[in-house]
Amino acid sequence: MLVGGYCAWSAASLLVADTLVGGGDPFSFLRDLRKRLSVPIIVHDRDADHRHGVEVVEAGADDYVNESCSCEELGLRARAILGRFRGDQAVASTSVQQ
Repeated sequence: MLVGGYCAWSAASLLVADTLVGGGDPFSFLRDLRKRLSVPIIVHDRDADHRHGVEVVEAGADDYVNESCSCEELGLRARAILGRFRGDQAVASTSVQQ
């Protein structure tokens, strides 16, 4: 399915997007996605300014991570969001086994 000129999958459980994907205006891109998709959205950004993260969440993202986020942290955030989104607190509260 094409959403606002961007590829999206209707069967997706979670969307991780980079702010560069939206072209010039990631906020319009997020608002457009939020109107069309009901899946959680995590936005990755290279900008370390916390105000930018606030704007991204206000535009429709469920979470925001910057470039210092590890794959492990991103996985934990995704698992937590999916658990809350589905109402499964057991999944939402799991941690990585070491």
